[in-house]
Amino acid sequence: GSWVQWMDIAVDVLFLLDIAIQFRTAYYVGDTLVTSHLGIARHYITTWFLVDVLALNPVGYVTTFLRDHGTSVSESLRLLELTQLLKIAKLARLLRIPQLTKFFEERLGWALTRLIMFVAAALFLLHL
Repeated sequence: GSWVQWMDIAVDVLFLLDIAIQFRTAYYVGDTLVTSHLGIARHYITTWFLVDVLALNPVGYVTTFLRDHGTSVSESLRLLELTQLLKIAKLARLLRIPQLTKFFEERLGWALTRLIMFVAAALFLLHL
């Protein structure tokens, strides 16, 4: 495939890894840190999980497959519209960047976190 397809796959893999990490990431309720695996899972499933799963939906791959196998133009356009909505869902996840930045700064330090954020931003821009 083309480098764009490989970038799409790389971004999808990163989103999949993020989902796995979110099931293991503690969170605060007021001043209390919730570390219970069940509590973390319940919180994640009721907040960002649906958006994350929708963002992972490989509609672009399905659209390409259907187009290559004789799907009509109108059906392909409807799938393309759905693909655009899912990209917006991916963008909605960017609202969590401050939370992720703090998480990485606490564990990796400021300089390495900034480097990671720069590389992530470059990959994101290439993905658009």
